[in-house]
Amino acid sequence: MHRYSSLPVITQSRRCLTTNLACVTRQSRCEYITKDETETRTMALKRENSTLKESHQALEELVNNLRFMPEEMAQTILQRLRTTSDPTSVLQSVDGSVFLGQPTEKAVARNLLKHESSIQSDMEFELMVKHPAAYPTLNVKPEIIPGLASFINPEIPPTAAKSSLAFNRAPYGSGVDCLGSETPSYDPDYADPRLRTLEISFWTTVPITNEYAAKALSIYFETDQPILGVFEVDLFIRDLIALKFDYCSAFLVSALLAFSSQTFAIVEPEAASKVFDFQQEAEELWRVEKLTDSLPAVAGVTLLSLSFSAGGNGEAAKTYLEEGVEMAKRLKLFGIFDTLKEQDVASFTEDHQRAIRRAAWGVFNNQTMHALYYVCSPTQYPPRLQAPGGRIEHVDQDDIEDTVQHSPDDDDAFQQIFGLFCSIWRILAEILFTYRNTGHNVPLAFALSRYHRLLVLADDLVECTTRKERNMAPPACVLVFHIFFHCAIIDIFRPFIAEEKHHGFRSFKKSAPSPEAIFAASVKQLKALIFSYRDLKAPISNRFWHCALMYVAGATLKEWRWNPEWRYYFLLCLYSYQKYFTAFAVYEEIVLGLLMMAISNGALRGEEARLITQELRKIGAGDVAREKEAERVRRRKLFMIDFDRALTDQENASLDTLIQKYEEVTIFDEFTEGIV
Repeated sequence: MHRYSSLPVITQSRRCLTTNLACVTRQSRCEYITKDETETRTMALKRENSTLKESHQALEELVNNLRFMPEEMAQTILQRLRTTSDPTSVLQSVDGSVFLGQPTEKAVARNLLKHESSIQSDMEFELMVKHPAAYPTLNVKPEIIPGLASFINPEIPPTAAKSSLAFNRAPYGSGVDCLGSETPSYDPDYADPRLRTLEISFWTTVPITNEYAAKALSIYFETDQPILGVFEVDLFIRDLIALKFDYCSAFLVSALLAFSSQTFAIVEPEAASKVFDFQQEAEELWRVEKLTDSLPAVAGVTLLSLSFSAGGNGEAAKTYLEEGVEMAKRLKLFGIFDTLKEQDVASFTEDHQRAIRRAAWGVFNNQTMHALYYVCSPTQYPPRLQAPGGRIEHVDQDDIEDTVQHSPDDDDAFQQIFGLFCSIWRILAEILFTYRNTGHNVPLAFALSRYHRLLVLADDLVECTTRKERNMAPPACVLVFHIFFHCAIIDIFRPFIAEEKHHGFRSFKKSAPSPEAIFAASVKQLKALIFSYRDLKAPISNRFWHCALMYVAGATLKEWRWNPEWRYYFLLCLYSYQKYFTAFAVYEEIVLGLLMMAISNGALRGEEARLITQELRKIGAGDVAREKEAERVRRRKLFMIDFDRALTDQENASLDTLIQKYEEVTIFDEFTEGIV
């Protein structure tokens, strides 16, 4: 079978044995569509159709890559398309077989990212191209926040730093939050208009006004609920205002106000003194409340545990968390093999289904977070119920696939972000359970498989849950999600890396995915996330973002011998903590622990650490009640902070031990000052 094409010269195809009369008449070249005599016309058409499909798929992949790759790279790819007749060769460059295969092309590719001259490895570059939602291009440079320079470089006058340490304010309720300025303003509007009719004296004996309670609760609803989600807010407020007890209780109100008053203290320092009153009231009520399993009780004891943890009382936090988990097991929310499934709650009212899903996933997420900080094992049995903001496809309890998938039809951004937290804690629970019960003796394939699931999760993010440009900042809860995302990645690969290779990894060798390269890439993303969070403009800050500060501070201490920027990033983390000493007493303890890690590594002398501590305490001094409480509860079974050392030596990695050593070192230096 042949076809003709209109040409002025008559030529014969390689396979044309006889000249076709029609071709001669038209003065056209004779062409055959079959490869040889054995191929029929049908076979030839199938072959051409297959070739066209492959070409279409290749071009579609190229277009998708152009949509999501860094802008500088996309412009260069478009220029290459204009100068080549083979678009598939450009696709190979995008996929990495050219750019990542030849040293000269790799150098060109890295230079294209003019803002990312510090790319550390081929692995990092590939992640930035293929997974831009998880590894966006960065512009992380110390001069972004020059205000800290006066603490790092004495040659810079303090006046140059003064204005940079105060952060801009935004009206409360804007949907974002950040570090508060020294004189923050507060919008009187509440998160829910029903709170205007709140009668708080019905629920608590702690002497506060209705306005105080409404503001404190509003802070929780807008700042912490998207992350914790331990109860259904609409149902809670409905009963709170109507004085009903289906989804509200005096215990839950007291525990919630103990928790939210801590955050409220960022803008109202007097609120710190109320925290302890609410904690005491909640503890008294819990003695009776724990005798009857209920959703308000399991939510309240979770919040009470978090409140004590932020206050530095790790012993109480652990006790209440364990009691809450045991209640969750009795309610079959998670933690047992026979966990509730969707068919088990189908007969419940719609309201109760919503409430039970919230409690199941909220308490489970918190238990996994606790396991992360306290280096203990989470549950083997996560919830099987549908996650708010997502849906569950659970096949078998032994199935290791991620069970939390998200529905694009859910237009509630807070619901979607909570669903993402459920996903990441579900994956992390599997990882921590496996690591903690095997002594971290697992194959690299296991770590890479879980890492792949995190990348798939990031690739499927909808726009409202991604990190945007600096002039379109996302809500704080979105940044917190990305912070935990990279903290999870770091913890996945930490056991596979020798301690001396934990940070500052640089390699441009083409190889299989390198734990060192992935680890280093996520550390750098956390540095950028710290800047992004500090750039947010609202008076209230979320307490959970400090995970980035702990991980980055620990990472920079590994670099102090060769990285001139280590001191900048380390002090950046310390001074970020300082803003919240009044609200969260444990933050001061964390700073002392980090300073002791710096002394142990040789990065700081004891005298330097003592002077930094004095400066931080002077700037962040709180009221007398907070200071007395911090002294009363300090060093009570606090969590791990040196996560590298915790792999082999948990006792010396704990915050308790580090604080004790810090005090011994600084007291000794103080008494021996000036003695040769």
